[in-house]
Amino acid sequence: MEFCNKEGDNVKVKVLTRYPWSIGYGGAEVQAQKYVDYALNKGIDISFMDHYSKSVDYDILHLVGSDYNTFQMINFAKSKNIKVVLSPVYYTTQLKAKMISVYLKLFKTKHHSSHNLMKYAMESADFLLPNSMIEQHQLIEVFGLKHKINSFKVIYNGVDDEDIESVNRDHFVNQYGINREYILCVSMIDRRKNTLKLVEAYLQSGSDSQLVIVGDIRDENNIYTDKFRKLVDGNKSKIKHIPLITDKSLLNSAYAAAKVHAMPSLFETPGLSNLEAASFGCNLVVGDCPPVREYFNDLPFYANPNSIDSIANAIINAEKEDRSQDARVIASRYYWHKVVDDLADIYRLVVNS
Repeated sequence: MEFCNKEGDNVKVKVLTRYPWSIGYGGAEVQAQKYVDYALNKGIDISFMDHYSKSVDYDILHLVGSDYNTFQMINFAKSKNIKVVLSPVYYTTQLKAKMISVYLKLFKTKHHSSHNLMKYAMESADFLLPNSMIEQHQLIEVFGLKHKINSFKVIYNGVDDEDIESVNRDHFVNQYGINREYILCVSMIDRRKNTLKLVEAYLQSGSDSQLVIVGDIRDENNIYTDKFRKLVDGNKSKIKHIPLITDKSLLNSAYAAAKVHAMPSLFETPGLSNLEAASFGCNLVVGDCPPVREYFNDLPFYANPNSIDSIANAIINAEKEDRSQDARVIASRYYWHKVVDDLADIYRLVVNS
């Protein structure tokens, strides 16, 4: 089915993320890739923007992720009569959100701070697509966007509808020489993902399972990274760190063979790897924050992300129970092919407004 505007012309959408993927690749970038892949299957003419093309042959610019330079990108697009959809991928702690809100009210437009520029960007976008109702509420309160309430639509993060029975569970463990049960964490290694406390809590828990962390280090040159490396190097028989896996069949195998996926982040919306792990029936150990509860309700083993004791107890309890069936049911609510139906509706609304 053709995707057209009210004049009957084919609609083209270009997608742009915050920075080159070789510099930074995480959940927002995966989200953008899934939008493109699944929207194409819906008959939408959608692709990533070519930075080196001078052609302005598209109707909608969809920005995924918000930053201080997002406002400038939106302004350029608007100057060429291009509609703009923004997925902010923005959520922070309640304390920080309150501080930013107070700052913006005090200084308003007097300072071109990164938060002021993000506020301008969100006010300028034609439509805003947060990942959760909690994120939407925070955006409205922090950036003073109550007047744009009708320009919001929650587009939940998603997960592929995999044929789980066809996944080779031995592929991952054979590739990396894992010979016992393991707790999996698919995540960037950094402070927000709370990697250090996860490792410390795992060691404290006394688990007989191996801890397998799959993901790249966000910043190679800081004290946090040094501490992580020392802990891993000092416990090689218990902890294995594997760089980012881009082979989907290999990553699926990692999820399929794990009982527990642990990512006790300081805050998440809700963590794509949490959704992926749930779709394979993994028990989830997560940091307790509102967007995660919005997605998963009471399914995960929640932990206070600031407490090593709390994370350790969540790991212990997650290894004892089996919530695999409930995990798969919840994950099935967020299949990408369902999520992108809502995205397609927004594209139609924006281009015809």
